[in-house]
Amino acid sequence: MLLKLTLTATEVPVIFRNRIAEVIKSAAEIGYESLGMGLTDKSFKFFTFNLAFSRDRFKKESIVFDNNFEVHDTVFYIPENKFVTLYVSSPYEQFLQAVQNGFEKKRNIDFSRNGQILVGGRKLTYMLENTKLLNKPFTIESSGVTLHTHSPVLLEALNSKKPIIPPVEDGYSELEVTEKEYSDRLAEISSMRIFGMTGKYPQEPIVFKSIKLRKTVIKHTLDKFREKTGKSLMMLTGITGTFQLSGHPDDLSLLVESGIGIRTTQGFGMAGPAKL
Repeated sequence: MLLKLTLTATEVPVIFRNRIAEVIKSAAEIGYESLGMGLTDKSFKFFTFNLAFSRDRFKKESIVFDNNFEVHDTVFYIPENKFVTLYVSSPYEQFLQAVQNGFEKKRNIDFSRNGQILVGGRKLTYMLENTKLLNKPFTIESSGVTLHTHSPVLLEALNSKKPIIPPVEDGYSELEVTEKEYSDRLAEISSMRIFGMTGKYPQEPIVFKSIKLRKTVIKHTLDKFREKTGKSLMMLTGITGTFQLSGHPDDLSLLVESGIGIRTTQGFGMAGPAKL
């Protein structure tokens, strides 16, 4: 299922995923309490999101975290007649209902977290315009589906934190592994995700096939990362573009709705049907 939230905003810093993830989880907690629903660990583990906005106007500005960590990086300026759209995807309807309810109760979204995140010395507040819960944006009925990324897909090698990517169109990378190695690793991660959601392993093997992919490097941050390393940012490497997943339709639906790869609750691994 998919929740669409339309927001009014003036600026979006390039490092936005960590704060948006916090806002979604906070809204879910408010919504669960308001609707009298019981909190479940599964709901908070198996979702993904994407923030869609105009990237035509931008410049470098100061971005400060925790009144301590400062970087000069890209800030996007949203035209007056444009909105920012937050898409949240999950196989759990109650979770999305709770997120929707939480946003509708708050209306104003404090991106700056009580002044702990400043952009050009300014606090940012986003305003909720409307929400819409979509039951099934699309249905997977066959054993193969062609997908296009809405947010980058990340994957790491087994027994290490080293990112891996399949062969891509923009040239060789030292992080590149064969398509089969990438597919096998994604199948392992996907099997664990499906087991976590259903208590069962995939009904058919999950197979990945590249179609048209590019390497992408994403600037990201987390509170624990800054506390542990003393650094402001981490650099993550993943892929964007078009690919195919094969497997049982029920398993593929769970993966698409909950996110593909790793760090999905941090805003990675969201994909939808490709327009070929």
